[in-house]
Amino acid sequence: MVKKLNILRNYFFLIIILSSCSLKSDLSNNDFEEIYNFKSKSILVDKNSKKVLREFIIYDHISKNIRSKVMEKCNNYQKKENLNDAQCKLKFVKFTNKINSSIE
Repeated sequence: MVKKLNILRNYFFLIIILSSCSLKSDLSNNDFEEIYNFKSKSILVDKNSKKVLREFIIYDHISKNIRSKVMEKCNNYQKKENLNDAQCKLKFVKFTNKINSSIE
């Protein structure tokens, strides 16, 4: 009986350990802030009303191509949705919390 309880206890601990080591599937912006070094944001703006239609944020480890990636994502969305009266604008390229905290 004690042997069976020990086996059950071991299985229980194994399940807990394996479930805690699984990869996260639903990462939030705060998670990306701690993983990547740079972030860039672009917005899709209506030309007539100057209203922001959509925002796009890209995270990356290097800043070399991040501007073009975020603008490409915005332009692709604009073409897909046939938004001819809209324009993509780059808002910023910044360090993430990972870099900011290491500098301080």
